[in-house]
Amino acid sequence: MDILVTNLNRESEHLQAEDLLLAQYEECLEDLREYGRLIWQGVSVSLTVSVGLATTALAFLQLTYQRSVVVFVAGLFNFAFSWVVMKYRYHSVTRAESAMRLEDKLELKRIQRRTKREGKKEDYWYTHPPNWIERSRISGHELLVAVMFVISFVLMGLGLVQLFLPGFAKY
Repeated sequence: MDILVTNLNRESEHLQAEDLLLAQYEECLEDLREYGRLIWQGVSVSLTVSVGLATTALAFLQLTYQRSVVVFVAGLFNFAFSWVVMKYRYHSVTRAESAMRLEDKLELKRIQRRTKREGKKEDYWYTHPPNWIERSRISGHELLVAVMFVISFVLMGLGLVQLFLPGFAKY
């Protein structure tokens, strides 16, 4: 009887541990979805606000120093949001990696979350061979952040040019 109770306790502990792993897995996937949304929302808000500020300043502000300060601040805003988007991506990758490790721990097949899969094809539920653009060395996120930095530097440069070379940027 004692052996049966001991075996039941061990099985119960094993089920509780597996339930905890499943709960962590579900939390990882929810976080992963949320960070995916935050990345795209951050980019949208950043570009909308910074380009809107710059356009408004260039179209409606008459004084050169006001215009240059607003355009420079728009560039700084975009630069700051570029860092925020990179932090979101860091946490997204961390959650994706954690979910993959939990899948291994639970002995589940993996869900492919990146273009370049790790491990064997048989380890995944489904894999899709990447096309020519998916095989490129730069990721879409890296390209997006690079464009955000370029826009930031262009706006900050435009603001500085208007401040220090007012005749250069006359409209």
